[in-house]
Amino acid sequence: MRHPVALLLLACACAAPDAPAGGAADTPAPGEVGAPSIDESWWVVHPTYVASPCCHRWIEGEALDSSWRRQTNLVPYSGTGFLTSGVANRVADGAPGADIDLEPGTYAVWVRAFTDGEDRAFAVELGGVTFEPTHGVSPTRGFTWARAGEVELDGPTRLVVHDVGEGVEVVDAVFVTNGLDVDVAFEAERARLLDPDVADTMMHDELVLESERRRASIPVPLEPIHWDNRKAELRPRLAAALGFAPEPERTPLNAEVVRTVERDEYLIDVVRFESRPGVIVTANVYVPTTGQPPYPVVVSPLGHGLEKRSHFATTRAARLAELGFASIVYDPFGQGERQVSGNEHKYHWRLALTGLSNVSVAVWDSVRALDYLETRADIDPTRVAVTGYSGGGLNTLYFAAYDDRVTAAIPTSYVTTFEAFLATGEYHDPCSYVPGVAGFTDMGEIASIPAPRPYLVLSGERDRGFPIGGAIESVALAGVRYELMGGAIQHAAFDVGHTYDRPMRERMYGFVDAALSGGPGDPIDEGELDLLDEDDVDLWVSSSGRVATRTPITRLARERAEEAIEALPAFGDVDRATMRARIFEHLDAPRDAVPEPELIDAVTSIFGDPIERYVFETSPGVRLPATLFVASPEAPVVLVTDASGAPLSGVHAAARRAGVTALYVGARGRGEIAAPETWLMASNFLLGDTLAVHRAFDLAQVREAMRAIPLIGDRPVALVARGPEAAIEGLFAQALYDAFDAATIGPTFSTWRDVLSRTPPASAYVFDILGVADVVHLVDLAAERPLWIDLDTTTWRGLHPTWIEPLEARARMDAAPTIDDALVWAAETVGD
Repeated sequence: MRHPVALLLLACACAAPDAPAGGAADTPAPGEVGAPSIDESWWVVHPTYVASPCCHRWIEGEALDSSWRRQTNLVPYSGTGFLTSGVANRVADGAPGADIDLEPGTYAVWVRAFTDGEDRAFAVELGGVTFEPTHGVSPTRGFTWARAGEVELDGPTRLVVHDVGEGVEVVDAVFVTNGLDVDVAFEAERARLLDPDVADTMMHDELVLESERRRASIPVPLEPIHWDNRKAELRPRLAAALGFAPEPERTPLNAEVVRTVERDEYLIDVVRFESRPGVIVTANVYVPTTGQPPYPVVVSPLGHGLEKRSHFATTRAARLAELGFASIVYDPFGQGERQVSGNEHKYHWRLALTGLSNVSVAVWDSVRALDYLETRADIDPTRVAVTGYSGGGLNTLYFAAYDDRVTAAIPTSYVTTFEAFLATGEYHDPCSYVPGVAGFTDMGEIASIPAPRPYLVLSGERDRGFPIGGAIESVALAGVRYELMGGAIQHAAFDVGHTYDRPMRERMYGFVDAALSGGPGDPIDEGELDLLDEDDVDLWVSSSGRVATRTPITRLARERAEEAIEALPAFGDVDRATMRARIFEHLDAPRDAVPEPELIDAVTSIFGDPIERYVFETSPGVRLPATLFVASPEAPVVLVTDASGAPLSGVHAAARRAGVTALYVGARGRGEIAAPETWLMASNFLLGDTLAVHRAFDLAQVREAMRAIPLIGDRPVALVARGPEAAIEGLFAQALYDAFDAATIGPTFSTWRDVLSRTPPASAYVFDILGVADVVHLVDLAAERPLWIDLDTTTWRGLHPTWIEPLEARARMDAAPTIDDALVWAAETVGD
């Protein structure tokens, strides 16, 4: 069962629980002065211990039996996920519920749910009593606890959640306790180990600091030869980041001029061509009717949300044509006439599994657009400028650096530093996260590759997404290199936000005139333009406004994935040590010193269970809070991780039932240091770091640091990685770092090809992972120790038939264990 009901029960006795067999005979009674510390005996006394509730149930939201959707895409939540009702403004079908068994008595009911200013109210029913709704309209955004009420129970009953609000309800956990004085909201806040001001920005600050370190390591050339050598190093790395190593084949363009639209001073050729086999590009080519061909040309890649017929595009194309410059404006994939199913920008991360990205497609479209222009007698291919704004500025930056045919470049509203880009804390369109590029260079250095060719950066002083301070730094960095090469990079800033408005365009016209025709370079007035209406079908290649493509991005990703999987080693082709080394090198997995655990509280409790609380600094600036739930000195030791990392997650009760000592920790970006998952993954991606591998490293670091805890020392430790989010890093932790003596992991996908057809956890997007391994290779490495893993599909049987029998013989691979099953199996596996 993939989402087991997690009903977590403590012993129902109104006095403190009895010591287990083998406990110290002279252990003081609860509340007695002189109780020994954890490292002296298993028994721990805390002042609140005798006041703790003796009976409670903890029910995870996603464990409720209903048709509501199970979710895992918001952080932080208390356990492995949460449950959401139907779409907004519609009452959801069904009422989530669960049967619970408690001793007769009076119980308080607490619920944890999400609020954000919308009406998300729901009402809890228990023992036939329906409480007043909680979690309605609230100015507070996030998951919070609320007390629903009290009820007298005669015995077993049913818990039900009723949808009463107009919006989508988000139910995370229900806590039923006979501790009527327990304030769960207070306990949740008390459980925090870090200063909230530090914890809330920790991941943001760490990424910005890492970006600063990377930029500081960029060498400063003192002589032209230094820059030549550096550029020779940069270009192949940049090509690899763009997915051009090797360069894609320049297949037939199959170009066609569908029609020609005549204007007073220029013509518009409506064109289609194929940038890759079956990838159709729809374009408009503006050609002057004055002057003498061949004409210098401007390639105009567009930003997100724009089309070739948008006035943002037609304005500059028309004015350039009036000035004697041809230009090509094409629809980016997934936009305009190329807005067809399978071409959405969200597939960036799926392309990444095979070493491609959205930018691989977008920049190659520009390369092939220039290839097409070279076939035309009316175009001068020796005088080529490129300009675009936002996503078009991104395209301009990388296209000009990659293709030496570009004579001049004008990236607009994009160039800044990667540090400033990350410091905004915004999640941009996926295209902006070019794989690994911030790990070895910065935008200013990329802009320097064309030096000494003419280059102009246009910036908005109020552009929050691409800060002006970073633009100034980038231009300064580039300026040193341009000067060495006998050129000069120019920069013009305007009192605007994120745009390419008229004054910026007029600056561009003058610059293009100087760069391609030897003009003075002064801004050129745009004047009044007679433009075609944006809805004019004459600008379309197809009468429907949509051109079907034989090869959407989804198909390109799938074909690349299948080719990559076919090339991977079969079972036995490569020994495990070699495979582990290959994966380490391919993913540039971290290897740092093991941290010392910082003990925060040695004697405390959570709902009556003795705990120790630690913080582990697994890498500079990343501090992971952890809670050690103590059973006894002899109890088996387990490290438990999931997508939450919040101490109030029910793990304490499950550990008690299983009789294990459990360290509960969330990897980076979870629990107290939670960060938006996609932003965190994408930011690491840009830096060349793999979030799943860094989280695996966190777990391995914590495992080694646990040796310094007196209660644990060098005793065996098992891993329990719960849920599809934690399963990814749990598998990497065991496969790469061989960190644990046993592991239960899952559920998770069984091949990265499955990721192409579903929405997996964000950390599953590992750049070019299929260039070195699939899930089966990691499972094979992890199975060197006892392993229980749930692979949630059988797709791998068709893709990797040679692995079926060997893996099934070495690892337990049935359905995902409940937390109780996992802890018991782990305890039996590593116990004495």
